[in-house]
Amino acid sequence: MSIQTFNFYGDSSIGLYGFATEKFVLLGHLEHGIADNINHTLGVKPIITTVAGTNLAGVFCAGNSNGVVLPEIAYPHEISQIEKHAKVLVLEGKYTALGNIVLVNDNGCVISEKLKGHKEELEDFFKVPVEVSKVAGLDLPGALGIANSNGCVVHKGIKDKEKEVLESTLKVKAEPADVNFGSSFVKSGIIANSKGLLVGKQTSGPELEKIAEILGFS
Repeated sequence: MSIQTFNFYGDSSIGLYGFATEKFVLLGHLEHGIADNINHTLGVKPIITTVAGTNLAGVFCAGNSNGVVLPEIAYPHEISQIEKHAKVLVLEGKYTALGNIVLVNDNGCVISEKLKGHKEELEDFFKVPVEVSKVAGLDLPGALGIANSNGCVVHKGIKDKEKEVLESTLKVKAEPADVNFGSSFVKSGIIANSKGLLVGKQTSGPELEKIAEILGFS
């Protein structure tokens, strides 16, 4: 297991640019040499692509080891690039920032109320149970939580009932923490699977220690 601090294009919000599963890490186009470092840290091969013409793969996409969900604004050549490495589901509808409204690992998936009409479709695709829940009273479970097979880091304002839904669905313990020196939008500063952990370089030592503990790296 490996832990590294990273910035992409000088930005500590690395989770906006991608996410990791146990089989792959999906990333927007990166500065030269970074992909090799990420491969070493996370132990999986990067899939490098734009999404909707941007490098914000972590904003527009979500996924687990069974595949990646993309918004319908993704371009055909981007979909084809991801399909070389993973299964793809293009989710139709007006909500495009799927990374902000889908929190998923290989055990379960928690989605925003906005996507409740896609619940069965997502269950079939991800091959896990799907539940609807807010986090900290906000309809952004994907932005306010990040989970691997060991744990789930969540916004410090999470409510008890929300925590129960996350833990029963994702089958891991959910614990609050901050990233990037005080941000509770934890997904924005973390890319992780069970093999490795990347956090933004603005993350303090105590924050990194807590995140590593929750996700099983200490």
